[in-house]
Amino acid sequence: VIFKGLLEDLKPAAAFALHPIHTEAVAFVVGRAELLANAFLFLSWLWYLRWDEGAARLKRRWLAASVAAFALAIFTKEHAIGLIGLLVLTDLVRASEKRLPLGRTIWEKCRAAYVWYLAALVGYLVVRVLVLGPGADDDLLALQAEEPGLRGDDLVVEFFPGKLEPVLGQ
Repeated sequence: VIFKGLLEDLKPAAAFALHPIHTEAVAFVVGRAELLANAFLFLSWLWYLRWDEGAARLKRRWLAASVAAFALAIFTKEHAIGLIGLLVLTDLVRASEKRLPLGRTIWEKCRAAYVWYLAALVGYLVVRVLVLGPGADDDLLALQAEEPGLRGDDLVVEFFPGKLEPVLGQ
């Protein structure tokens, strides 16, 4: 029943999107959090740029949408926290291209926008402590202290397991 109607064609597509039946799609379900976080991150960045260049009457909406997308991104995957640094770098590059004073430009952006991203980050950290407890990362830190990194022979075995394993075992 292809091309019977747009609404009719969207029903099976929506069913597949919500419940994938292919094993390839299900096998990599863990990677979806990264994709979702990156989608929110790029939306936040795009909306931040629109806020920066937008009309005065829409500026609040663009910034609110950008901060909301940032909050969704950090709640999806923590690596999205790097967006704050990306925003600062974006503003530094754009200010230098326009030959604006860098310090004053960053300070103005800090007062106008960055503070909202930091508020979203603090909100995330508060929720994380409330849900996981204050010592949630203690086990991870203890594990890292016991085994701070891979040794050289671990890396050799990791990359060349079949050829060098007997040599290292002697």
